[in-house]
Amino acid sequence: MTPHVTGTAAFVRALDDVLGHPYDPGNPLGHARLLAADEDARLLPEAVAVLGEYGIGAELVPAELGGRFDRLDRFARLLRRVCTRDVSLGFARAGTAFTAACDVWIGGTGGQRKALAQSLVAGGTMAGGYHEFAHGGDIGRTQCRAVPDGPGTLLLTGTKDLVANIAEADTVLVFARTGEAPGDRSHSQILVDARGAAAHTLRTVPRSATSGLRGVPLGGAVFTDLPLPRSAVVGGETGGGMETALRSFQLARIVGPAMMIGGAESGLRAAVRFALTRMLYGAPAADIPMVRAMLTESFADLLTCEAASTVAARTAHLRPERLSVPACALEPLASQILAGAMHRLSTVMGAHFYIRGGEHGVFEKQLRDTDALAFAHGGRAASQAALIPQLPLLAECSRPGEEPLRSVYALDAPLPPLDWGALSATAGGCDELTSALHLFGGGAGPRVAGLIDGFVDELAALRRTCSRIGPEQLTAGDAHLFDLADRYGTVLAAAACVGLWEHNRRGADAFTADPAWLEAALSRLAGRLGRGDPSLPDDVAQRLFGELRERCEQGRSLELTAGSVRR
Repeated sequence: MTPHVTGTAAFVRALDDVLGHPYDPGNPLGHARLLAADEDARLLPEAVAVLGEYGIGAELVPAELGGRFDRLDRFARLLRRVCTRDVSLGFARAGTAFTAACDVWIGGTGGQRKALAQSLVAGGTMAGGYHEFAHGGDIGRTQCRAVPDGPGTLLLTGTKDLVANIAEADTVLVFARTGEAPGDRSHSQILVDARGAAAHTLRTVPRSATSGLRGVPLGGAVFTDLPLPRSAVVGGETGGGMETALRSFQLARIVGPAMMIGGAESGLRAAVRFALTRMLYGAPAADIPMVRAMLTESFADLLTCEAASTVAARTAHLRPERLSVPACALEPLASQILAGAMHRLSTVMGAHFYIRGGEHGVFEKQLRDTDALAFAHGGRAASQAALIPQLPLLAECSRPGEEPLRSVYALDAPLPPLDWGALSATAGGCDELTSALHLFGGGAGPRVAGLIDGFVDELAALRRTCSRIGPEQLTAGDAHLFDLADRYGTVLAAAACVGLWEHNRRGADAFTADPAWLEAALSRLAGRLGRGDPSLPDDVAQRLFGELRERCEQGRSLELTAGSVRR
């Protein structure tokens, strides 16, 4: 495959051609080979080679630095397609490195950005060391320290327990404490030349056992008085690490759900394939109403998460200073919805859910992997903790009916390059995305209008409640605030679906223009809020199941815009 394929659709088709049919037993990149590699707790070497030949590293590098990263929504779709084949592959070869690289694109000096870009485009690998077992997702409590050792030198000491690709990384980005004062100005990101470090200063620890992502080369890194020049500090000056991480994690919180969506799409396809071929009472299991409902509702959940993720990714280009709200609100929601969908589908699979090989074994693997992805970057609680302090200001400053940018929703609208420097740790109380509930969706019919009214009421109630949140509640970390964050994310997802349908209903894709998927998404989201029945109306369920079955039988993607992608 040429490494110079341009355009999202062209790339996806080219990648699909190389990966081949997943269920072909003779395919060296098919499910059978991937499952065998997973049993050995390793990535399939041939699959790794395919991504290397394509130049996956160039996809992590901004176009202005010589790479191919030009749009976050395109990159998210790329990762989704890889993860549809193997979540572990996408996470290990692109997902983790992207997060670490973003710290450099956001906070690095010109020289640091240029050097990393050249390394990744040339096929170099990068790892990110953020987490330690003792503190989980609370990276601010890191015990890894970089202390001065004479003019222009730092000594790095400490342990990072879960680092993907640590044994083969050329560059490792380490989040470390560089000051003893309390607060957020005592941390830095530090770039380590892993190939040049002496063995007694950098030691790798064997992989930790995990139930999911078993093929990902996760290991530990132990630093012992590793000497580094001060120029290794991202940005050149110590103290900016926490702010940079809070900004870069916003992008990771968009890419993470895209990977989970890929795993869930693969799981849904496996469940449909099983239900259509499993005979019960003289007919396919898919003819049983409850089975059909679970398949259809899972498809609706998949579409919901895709719509929300797409809007968030486009917001990164159009409103980067406001990205923190959709990124932190939608990531935990998507991970909950997708995990629920996969476990619902395990009921469809029945006892076959436990099988780790054969035609249906891919389901069990993708379920384990998507579950494990939910814990990346501290899991749902870390995202919600970043959103909660913004809730009172969002209640006070956001204005109902503020016109959002059409380009956020219109999939055919061009996007400007991502302004890395404009990303902000907080949105300053601005959230125009929820205005879609006040402005759009009127042409989707009375049932959809009723659902939208329910979300408008929920948003008003949330604003009243959030306006009464006091500083003492924020300091104490009141558990009730996490429920408010979850409800806000649900409303935001509904608004994303409404805006996306409104601005694409006159396009060429008939399914995207059909209000059936919108009604299904809103029904499922309303059910989460206790504002309606999460089961789908019969006509909507019939429309969605027909679409799902047709795409699976024709080997087409389960994306909102189906295109001609084969799976």
